[in-house]
Amino acid sequence: MAIEKRYEGKEQYYTLVCDRCGDEVGYFDDFQEAVDEKRRYGFRSFNIDGIWEDVCADCQDTVQYKRGTATAADDFGGLI
Repeated sequence: MAIEKRYEGKEQYYTLVCDRCGDEVGYFDDFQEAVDEKRRYGFRSFNIDGIWEDVCADCQDTVQYKRGTATAADDFGGLI
């Protein structure tokens, strides 16, 4: 999952995490804000053999997926 909830003491925040390299970016107060910022940070979602991966811009050229496979928009419609 690319968006993870973290805690600093009693405070919670969300961060974007690449499913490939594990790099983290951003510090968001709520989940929806993190979702809205995914594209700005260059993340893309890939369906690889039925498993969704959220991948940072640096790792996207390492992703091998079949052309014509579903995208996150196909699977989740108007939710993203």
